[in-house]
Amino acid sequence: MASRLPDGNEQNLQQFVNQSTWDPVPVQRRICERVLPLIEPAAWVIDDVSVPKDGRMSVAVAPQY
Repeated sequence: MASRLPDGNEQNLQQFVNQSTWDPVPVQRRICERVLPLIEPAAWVIDDVSVPKDGRMSVAVAPQY
């Protein structure tokens, strides 16, 4: 994407995406519109991903929920 910008500056693109205030819903909707015809899903499942940790030597081990 950065290569398509007039100055090709990746840092500028990263700052724009990370620091600008923008609504993600239209982007998510557009992605769904483009992907749906390709994969024809029977169902959509949206879930946060977590990696369970345990043990005394693991960093930041605590109940997640």
